[in-house]
Amino acid sequence: MRRGVIVCLGSGSAIAKPKVKIGQQTATPKLGEPAQQTKIREKTAVKQRVEEKPEFEEAKRYKLNLLGDDAYDFEHVVDRLEAIVPDVDKVLAVECYNQAQAGGVALIGVFHMEQAELYKEQLIRSDPMIYSDMEEE
Repeated sequence: MRRGVIVCLGSGSAIAKPKVKIGQQTATPKLGEPAQQTKIREKTAVKQRVEEKPEFEEAKRYKLNLLGDDAYDFEHVVDRLEAIVPDVDKVLAVECYNQAQAGGVALIGVFHMEQAELYKEQLIRSDPMIYSDMEEE
C-alpha cells in the first residue's frame, strides 16, 4: 500500500477574514446630513477623547530639618536661613536655631524634593557650613 499526499486544487485563494473585530467604524452621514457635518462630528468626538485629563500623583514632599551643632554662630545661621529659604523670616529662623540647639533637630519647612535638596545644598555651602537633613513626609 502506498500512501500519497492529497492536494486540493481550488478555483482560487479565499479572502482572509480576521477572526477578531478591530472595532474601527466608518462614519456614515445621518439621513439628510451633508458629508461636511459628518466630518465635523468625527473631529469633535476625537477632540473630546483627547482632551481627557490624565490623573497625576501628587509629588512627594520632604521635611527639611536643621541639625543642631555647638559650633554654629547664632547670627550666621539666622541670616543664612532667612536668605536661603523663602518662607523663613527672622522670628522663624531664631525659633529653628533655638530648637535645633536644644533638641538636636528643628523643622525648617516641608518642600518638594528638588526644592528641599536645593536648600540643603545651599546651607551646606555657606561658610561656615550649616548642617541640615531631609526626610520624606
